[in-house]
Amino acid sequence: MTYGMDCTGMDCIERTMDYDDLSEYVEEYVDEGDYIEVYFGRAHVEGTIESISGTHYRIDTHHDSMGLLELELKDVEDDLLEFVHIPENEGKRIVISML
Repeated sequence: MTYGMDCTGMDCIERTMDYDDLSEYVEEYVDEGDYIEVYFGRAHVEGTIESISGTHYRIDTHHDSMGLLELELKDVEDDLLEFVHIPENEGKRIVISML
């Protein structure tokens, strides 16, 4: 859905992974400054990554009322539906659906 970012004209790459493959992907490709959306259960978190420590993310939501959120990806593993990664300055949107 990408509520906070205009994705017009971006290449969209869709993948399906299990949690272990996603963990490897985020460790290798997701960096501070990238925009992410994480959909789990009936909730989602989205924003720009301020800091990463393992699978722990500090995310700037760009909303005055929410500010910075912290998310431990491992804590939502069982409820994880989709992980969207928009690398900073690359013009592509990677949508990872969970198996």
